[in-house]
Amino acid sequence: MSELIFHRQDKNIKLHGRETGYTVTAEEYPLYSETGELEASMFGYSYTAAQGAPGRPVVFAYNGGPGSDSTWLHFGLLGPRRMVIREPDEGLCAFPYLLQDNGEFLIDLCDIVLVDPVGTGYTQVLTEQAKKKYYGVQGDAQSFARFIESWVERHNRWDSPVYLLGESYGTIRNVAVADALPSGVHLAGIVSVGTSFNVGVPELHVEPSVRRLEAYAAASWYHRRDGKPDLRGHLAQAHEFAYTDYAKALLWGSLLPRDEYERVLERLQYFTGMTEEYLRINALRVEQDDFLRLICPGWVVSVYDARIKMPLGRARGEAPPSMDDEAQTAATAPAFAAALHKYIGELGLKTERPYCKIKSEAIGNWDYTSGNINTMNLLERLMRRKKDLRVFFVNGLYDMQSTADFVTYYLAQYDIPRERTMVRAYESGHMTYFGKPFVSLCADLRQFIGGEG
Repeated sequence: MSELIFHRQDKNIKLHGRETGYTVTAEEYPLYSETGELEASMFGYSYTAAQGAPGRPVVFAYNGGPGSDSTWLHFGLLGPRRMVIREPDEGLCAFPYLLQDNGEFLIDLCDIVLVDPVGTGYTQVLTEQAKKKYYGVQGDAQSFARFIESWVERHNRWDSPVYLLGESYGTIRNVAVADALPSGVHLAGIVSVGTSFNVGVPELHVEPSVRRLEAYAAASWYHRRDGKPDLRGHLAQAHEFAYTDYAKALLWGSLLPRDEYERVLERLQYFTGMTEEYLRINALRVEQDDFLRLICPGWVVSVYDARIKMPLGRARGEAPPSMDDEAQTAATAPAFAAALHKYIGELGLKTERPYCKIKSEAIGNWDYTSGNINTMNLLERLMRRKKDLRVFFVNGLYDMQSTADFVTYYLAQYDIPRERTMVRAYESGHMTYFGKPFVSLCADLRQFIGGEG
């Protein structure tokens, strides 16, 4: 294993009209086997306030994949430098990509640590056994718990409340890590961005088409909004329809009276934009892949943000087969890759190691069954065990991957204390910090971490 990377720099940023000092530390953390041998590493970008008190909150943040580094959250939401991201109809990220100071940087409120998991970024994996160990729910969670404990120990921050902020698969990681943290680390809150942590659950006891109808309605509204109310009003109507007439129709099937069937069919066309022929053939159900390529004929919309679309391949006549062809990814991934390398240059961090944003090997071989962890009921047990633990659910209304209505369903099925729960759904996609919702999300994070949520 090559020498562990360590780089520290003091910097300043103007926040709310005031000059604020902070220290950035880019640092590799070793991971050892049960026999004490070095087997892998993780990497963290730590932002600590120059004049910070010992008891300041610390936010540990990471993306998902699984197998992704922290670039998206780093340069989209939490870092001191942020990629300029416009609304979808304005082109999102235009070349040349602009990296600018993040005016909503949270360093005046809390310290922030962006974490790259094993196999991503500048981290290293030394053995095949380490891959088997860390490319799975349990091993991944344990490595993050060790990272956080090591960071708290190294910085003597045992008096600091700790917050976990994960996006996408990171929401699954949130609860698994929370359960694995040593008792000496005070876990104060969990922020789940793009929530969907149904690992270890045989099935969700609700028709997928019912639960996902609001997401379909949001996407359909965006592309075909003439004659419809405002978005929030439209989604309220979709929710009412989904859990009443629509749920009944799917449950009754062929026993549903013909006149009721026709009324449901008409309303379903209105909310989803799917054709009468499609809905009849598919017994009033809507499959996600079908929706993505049929809602805008000749185009395929992004599963991560249904406002974004790209031409449908004529030869295939189907949704794109790879992430490189995914509409949002194609529009934004190059900008975030450039942001990372620009920032590394700004820091003056030098290393000969290659950088890995996405670890395909981890994605393809991830063990979702390791530890027999049920992440759906795990949060309920965590909040029962930790009387001051709070949770903030963050979703985008145009996210077709981790739909906002998942949280509505989840809170209805599990005993999550409402007085310790904060829920927001923004007019955005999977990356809720893209475009205009960014400022609102930062304000809500301040409210939550500040203890007011």
